[in-house]
Amino acid sequence: MTAFAAARPLTPIVERTTPCKICATASPLFDVVDYHEDCYESDGRRMTLSGIPIYYYRCPGCGFLFTRAFDDWGLTDMTSPATTLEKVAPTLDVAERHNHNFVPLLKEWFGDGLSALRLLDLGEDKLAASLRQSGIPADRPEPGPARLRTASPLTAGPYDVILAFNIFEQLTEPLAFMKQIDQVTAPDGLLLVATPLSDGVDPAAAGIRRRPLRYISPRREQYSIFNAASLALAFGSAGFRLAGFRQGIHIGLRSLPAFAERLFEERAGWFSSSSLSGSR
Repeated sequence: MTAFAAARPLTPIVERTTPCKICATASPLFDVVDYHEDCYESDGRRMTLSGIPIYYYRCPGCGFLFTRAFDDWGLTDMTSPATTLEKVAPTLDVAERHNHNFVPLLKEWFGDGLSALRLLDLGEDKLAASLRQSGIPADRPEPGPARLRTASPLTAGPYDVILAFNIFEQLTEPLAFMKQIDQVTAPDGLLLVATPLSDGVDPAAAGIRRRPLRYISPRREQYSIFNAASLALAFGSAGFRLAGFRQGIHIGLRSLPAFAERLFEERAGWFSSSSLSGSR
């Protein structure tokens, strides 16, 4: 008689539901991708599979799409193998081009009064240095990646303008991050954010089908994918209103500052917060 070994039981490696990081609604698993999944693979640069599954959840309440795979990276050794896997420079998309050309954009928006404003750049590029070279006071926080700043609070301020370009998708604790922004922003300060929004662009992130996920790329630190509703809730947690979208930038304000009045008088090129679907 042939003897058969008992089958090894298979058990889930992540929770099937988890509280949404924005509104705390119980959020079911939405999809899983390999750590090397890359939203820029259309340009022909594709890495072999890593064997590291990254699970994403989608909130049925606010639509926020997120993973918990990196929630402890701010508390652990950042030299582990998964953090040092090869990264390649992406082809610049619209938001990133705005990022690199933001000095003239700021000058266009705020005119001669720009040099009198105090700015905080939360990005990891050379924007702050470029602003200072142009005679515009701009600070950068330390240490580096935005996702770690929940463990290293921002303490300076108050700032008139907070620049957060290609940062929000890297956040593992978005509400904790917004709390820090609240603490360093002037009462009438502006929050300027460039981050991909899923709604209206990606049928998968809207819950119509699962894949492909347009903006999902774990190795490029895309852990949190907002839609208009979840971005507005995140802004609101720190008292900001998602006031509109212009030239690739989402704009948050608590009260309209005098230095930004002309922005809201010149409505050309603006979209209201209710028409943000598919914007970046």
